[in-house]
Amino acid sequence: MKDKELKNPPPSEETQINTTRKQHPQDPGVHAKMPHERDQSVGEVNPEPSPPIEQAHQDLKDGLVDTDERAADGRPKGSKKPTA
Repeated sequence: MKDKELKNPPPSEETQINTTRKQHPQDPGVHAKMPHERDQSVGEVNPEPSPPIEQAHQDLKDGLVDTDERAADGRPKGSKKPTA
């Protein structure tokens, strides 16, 4: 093939997508989104962290490791802090 045949087509000006505007039910194609498109929509992510995430963050700041593993008594298995 020659180099001239490998050129990309000119950019299309037909499709214009505003990714900063929240979609409304009456918008065309709003129900036909793929999962990755829904994840990237404006307003899909809660600006506040969930309580379990906040607790995990605090556990890590306190020096705990493996904070998702718990012993029989409810203490984290990977705790660096000595028990009484």
